[in-house]
Amino acid sequence: MNYPEIIPSLFRKYLSNECTPEEVDVLLHFMEQREHEQVSSYLIEKQVNQPLSVAYPTDYALRYRLEQRLQNIIKDK
Repeated sequence: MNYPEIIPSLFRKYLSNECTPEEVDVLLHFMEQREHEQVSSYLIEKQVNQPLSVAYPTDYALRYRLEQRLQNIIKDK
């Protein structure tokens, strides 16, 4: 499985609440891997830094969780 090719689309599906449980597992497994830290950070930063009107449909709880994940990635560097 080539992660870099599927992860951005899975991330978009996740934000739109369209991922299957298996896809969520794949996405979270990817994001937990240290070797994929840069890609994970990029995806989260891109989402968090968008104005809410431009971002994918998200709620404040999801936005908060993404911001927390980003802070954990930054802290671990």
